[in-house]
Amino acid sequence: MTSVNGPDEVIDAVADRLRELGLGVANPSADGAAADLEVTAESGARWLVRHVPGPPATASQLETTSPSEGLVRAQAYVSRAAGERYRAMGVSYVDASGNCWITGPGVHLLVEGRPRRLTEHAGRDRASHAFRPSGLRAVFAILVRPDLADAPLRTLAEASRISLGAAQQARADLLAEGHLLQGPRGLHLSVAQGLASLWVGGYATRLRPKLKSVDLAGPGPQWWRDQALGGLPAQWGGDAGLVEAGLGLRNPLTTIVYADQPWGDLRRLARLTSDGEPNVTLRERFWEPALVWEGTAVPPLLLYADAATAEDPRLRELATDMREKHADLRRLF
Repeated sequence: MTSVNGPDEVIDAVADRLRELGLGVANPSADGAAADLEVTAESGARWLVRHVPGPPATASQLETTSPSEGLVRAQAYVSRAAGERYRAMGVSYVDASGNCWITGPGVHLLVEGRPRRLTEHAGRDRASHAFRPSGLRAVFAILVRPDLADAPLRTLAEASRISLGAAQQARADLLAEGHLLQGPRGLHLSVAQGLASLWVGGYATRLRPKLKSVDLAGPGPQWWRDQALGGLPAQWGGDAGLVEAGLGLRNPLTTIVYADQPWGDLRRLARLTSDGEPNVTLRERFWEPALVWEGTAVPPLLLYADAATAEDPRLRELATDMREKHADLRRLF
């Protein structure tokens, strides 16, 4: 059994269990903004999953609960007895262990008896949607392109490669928490709130671990700096980016390439291989370059974030130097 601090880990675990059951899982669309997940089946059935904190509801509590068609309760754990109560009241549910009762056109899922995986601590507030993995994508886009703060939601969603509902939730929380302000010309960033610093921490602990990534052996940083990448959908950072930024990094060794999948063409161009000492990281690109940042190198904020959270103390020191000298970062920090 694992102890967790709040609902985000529960939702992540629930999403994994639902995928294991063969269901499609995504961020909710605009009409499901009050939900945490949107789930679909091959039959066309669709449900919204909403986290409900605390232990399973008692029979008396369920008497005041009106079952909502297409809505599934998500909790850390639902025992066999609690599941029977839910089913008797027509309440669909799923927990972090995969116990569930979900029905719809062509679908009838009943799983029970799995042991508890997670325990949710009571009394913790839900983390802001802006600092969940999908929200962090939107925050990044806004920090790099501040005009996206007031752009149409669909544009923000496309720039961040997230659903319309996730973009709506993230921007609403940014506004509620004071990171965005409403002015006479629309929404704009409130730099004094330190949003960039919060993003760097969230990126390192929540977003980056979710991005698809592979470490390979290949050419050194200078090769990447010399390449136009043949028009491939990729941008580079890491040591290559720090050298390009003029930060005086000695003996650059590694490159982080943020690229759109599939990576086959890129791997062939750079002759990347799993044999040898890894010095190139291919990582999923989480922004739309045409709407956020074009060019061969990654945005300065991402270059800084990767260096500031690196294990190598040389890179952390260079990140501090970059934060003080780079115009884009001085604007943010």
